Amino acid sequence: MATEKAATTKTLNRGSIASVTGGGVRAPEEVMRRGHQSIVEGAAAEWVDRVRAEYFEMPGLSLTREQMCRLWRFDAAMCDAVVERLVASSFLRRRTDHAYVRRDAGL
Repeated sequence: MATEKAATTKTLNRGSIASVTGGGVRAPEEVMRRGHQSIVEGAAAEWVDRVRAEYFEMPGLSLTREQMCRLWRFDAAMCDAVVERLVASSFLRRRTDHAYVRRDAGL
């Protein structure tokens, strides 16, 4: 039988729930945070394409982080994940006024 590390839930002494993986115990808050991070990262990959398309559609588009949150109804974590990917890929750059524009836009 193959040995696999499976996450299980155990009740600890004081009645709290923790995730046990490979001998390490994580608090519920950490499990939830990591779960939220993976959901955000997965959805961010899809949104990166959509945001990139919007910037191609409107080459002069210049948006602050707050404007992006309103326009695409992002929460802060989603906005950060999308913007970080687009900046890291050299598609967007941040101007001194904190607006994000296409790197090749010359704005």
